[in-house]
Amino acid sequence: MAELAVWPGGGGEMGGLTGLPEELLEQIFCCPLLNHVDVVSVCLTCKKLHELCQARSAVWKHQFRRRWPTLIKYYSTTGSHNWWEEYRIRHSIGGQVQRIVDTFSKRFFTKEVPVDGFKDIEALGGSFHFIADELMSILNMDGRKYLTWKFYSRKILCFLRQQDIMEKLKEFLRTPPEHQKLIEGVVLVDQYCNPLADTSLENVLLQLNCITEEVKKVLRLKHSSHPSITAERDEVSIDDLGQQQHVLDAMNCVLYKQLKFKGNEDDYYNPMNSYICQVSDF
Repeated sequence: MAELAVWPGGGGEMGGLTGLPEELLEQIFCCPLLNHVDVVSVCLTCKKLHELCQARSAVWKHQFRRRWPTLIKYYSTTGSHNWWEEYRIRHSIGGQVQRIVDTFSKRFFTKEVPVDGFKDIEALGGSFHFIADELMSILNMDGRKYLTWKFYSRKILCFLRQQDIMEKLKEFLRTPPEHQKLIEGVVLVDQYCNPLADTSLENVLLQLNCITEEVKKVLRLKHSSHPSITAERDEVSIDDLGQQQHVLDAMNCVLYKQLKFKGNEDDYYNPMNSYICQVSDF
């Protein structure tokens, strides 16, 4: 970290950092050249800078986003958050997760990890996203280092995600059938069977909506008065066989001619061919 001096100014007042407006200090502390260690070091120099860093949420939000960018999506953009506290908790959970992962090779080196072997990680009680993010950080470590940590981090992450998805599946099945949405169940099954894949309902719906719009474009060119073109989702029921055929023709055009969908001829019975994330990838 570059040296940040505090020197006497004119009139007996302190100059340097402590003499600057708080808004300017906030911008300085959010400088990309400063990491969390630098900010903490500055906070320890005097009471004013310590109070400033604690009070100015933008400083620790910047550090949080910089260090764990994938976690920002779990926070409301309109809500008020204590970013220093969030940073402190995430940092603490990260250390605890690493210590637990380190014990796995000693405890389960010669045997498979039993279900109750994950009780330590479950007992952390912190945010599931914080724990999962730390495990992903271990998996993404460079090269061939920490291979044992990566091996057990993968096992732990699979277990935790499947436990989380199972609860969501149970809640889904408790929903009255008339209120269940097929696509939600399909995505949950995909997430449970592929716990390390980045599958989300939002992304799948976005892909399906893109396909729907392309089908409407084809319909509009060939059958401009077709009732499904202007209808909102789930608001139209087409009984006419001819109009049904028009939709099928448009779907076939988009799926098989434009998007080049096809079966997996080389490995037809691979279970991955049945998961929505794999099927809808285009």
